[in-house]
Amino acid sequence: MPFTYSDPDLYPSENPYVVLSSEGRTPQGPVDLKPDADDNLHGRRVLESSCTARQMADKKGQHITLYGYLITVKPVRTVKGDIMNFGCFIDHEGYFVDTIHFPQSLKNFGFRGTGVYRLEGKVVDEFGFLSLEVQKMAKMPRRQDPRMA
Repeated sequence: MPFTYSDPDLYPSENPYVVLSSEGRTPQGPVDLKPDADDNLHGRRVLESSCTARQMADKKGQHITLYGYLITVKPVRTVKGDIMNFGCFIDHEGYFVDTIHFPQSLKNFGFRGTGVYRLEGKVVDEFGFLSLEVQKMAKMPRRQDPRMA
């Protein structure tokens, strides 16, 4: 029996395998992950001090903080029947980051719909492929795009 994910932002219908049309829904505006220098200096410093997907190779086995826009989530069941997730994000440079969310981490820090997340965890190398084993995760507040106002 497939696991049904209940987050309406990720799966807006009862059947998680059915993608609804965007008709009738408010379109999501562009996401600004890297603000201008004069716009939000503190936010820019925080983002630039975080790790990126390109830097992960140098940080194998280390704990890092990374900001990324959620692309997709794949829920799976463990051997014990617990739910865990594999996620895919894009960092502020435009590179993909794959994440692993084990059951304990997922219970404390679950997904809250689409948007930008602050991810904290350990960089792991499995069969020559880098992933972020997430230990903490928080969805960042969304800033209104002035072009859409």
